[in-house]
Amino acid sequence: MLARGRSLLSLGVYVLVFGCGDSPGHRVDTAHPPAGAGGAGGRGGAGGAPGGGEAGQGGSPNDPDVGSKVDAAMPGGTDASGGLQPDASPGGDVSDGGPAACPLGAEAAMLDVEAVAVTNEAGGPPGKGDAVTVRLRVRNAGAAGAKVSFTPLLSSARFSDFEAVPLGTTTATVCPGNEASFVDVTGGPFLSDPAAGKHYALGSGDYTVAAVTLAATDAAGSMDRDFTGGRFTVETSNALLVPVFYDPQYFARIEGFRGTPAEYMTQAFTRPGEIFTPASSADPDGEGTYRTFARGFDQMMGVRHHFRLFEGFARRADDLAGWCESAAVHARETLGMPTAWTGSGTRRDRHGFDYLIALTPNMGGGVACGWLDVQLSSFINRDLDRQQIIAVHESAHLFGSPHCDDVGNGSGGNLQSYVMCAGEKHAHYPQTFVWHSTSIAQMKSRWD
Repeated sequence: MLARGRSLLSLGVYVLVFGCGDSPGHRVDTAHPPAGAGGAGGRGGAGGAPGGGEAGQGGSPNDPDVGSKVDAAMPGGTDASGGLQPDASPGGDVSDGGPAACPLGAEAAMLDVEAVAVTNEAGGPPGKGDAVTVRLRVRNAGAAGAKVSFTPLLSSARFSDFEAVPLGTTTATVCPGNEASFVDVTGGPFLSDPAAGKHYALGSGDYTVAAVTLAATDAAGSMDRDFTGGRFTVETSNALLVPVFYDPQYFARIEGFRGTPAEYMTQAFTRPGEIFTPASSADPDGEGTYRTFARGFDQMMGVRHHFRLFEGFARRADDLAGWCESAAVHARETLGMPTAWTGSGTRRDRHGFDYLIALTPNMGGGVACGWLDVQLSSFINRDLDRQQIIAVHESAHLFGSPHCDDVGNGSGGNLQSYVMCAGEKHAHYPQTFVWHSTSIAQMKSRWD
């Protein structure tokens, strides 16, 4: 909150105001921008936001960068009046929203962000993989309504080079009066700072709403840092935040797939799978039992992949050993990291991302480098099923599984027909990807 004696944000604006006034109870919701594939359910919980009201639920865990809405619910009263409107009112000199409408004019508006609170979209504590909602309590001490864009800036205590990163932007009209208005801005789990050319993920750890920028359409913007609240924690969960860098020719050459790259990745890691457990360790490929996992790799490993897709990985390497390093260099450049992508596990210097996937048509099969948390997937033939089994195979290496050929088939030959050893040969393929229990026993998520 701005102290008395310090100037509030002063904005000369001419706006249309719909249903603005001094009475609590008005609720306004604006739709999110078009969402990508899939949907994210935030974890439950109640309250936490100043002024009450529960944020809406929706969007996608794979939506890049920004998502915003206005949710101006105020405790008590009805939907007939209040202090906030969306950016979609009908034209006219004054609104037709009722007797409590804001007057129009070019008078100065004086806005103050008094308090902020952060939740997931369901109103509970945010967890890794959730979109987060920053609720702003805003007061207009001026004489006229103000149409303003609000952008919270987030800083991370855990991840380096994560300072004042935009969460997203909501544009709303705030009316003058004694009652505060409430503006919700929602974004994540992936963020971008276009001005800096950098990309981020909301990994687990402590964060702060460092500031809120306020910008009118016809006036210079300002920044408010003086408000209560703003510290929050993204709790550890089973979510994995994975950047995917791809050569568009990878998808152009796959036979039998017409979806988006995001849909492809989600499909690969959630298509049905099975784990085969032999009845006797002496006969690894003999009689045994199958356990089915309808959502494939993710369900089997108890994780939730969230993919952030980046087009443009077209690098080559002279030999197999150079592919991982080439992808790591590309990641550093694309994400805008000040240091190299290196090491394993969730690291301070990766902008909140966990491990890295690159897709290229320019090598055969794939390669995984555990010391870099990098896997590259390429082609064997060109059919959809074969390429997707390669993708999960290479990620399984990063989860800790070696090839399973050496386990043996109980008759002196190599074990075959499972994801980590020629999985395309199994009788259940391609309806399901079949894993051998010896592979699963060595796999775990190494990221928090």
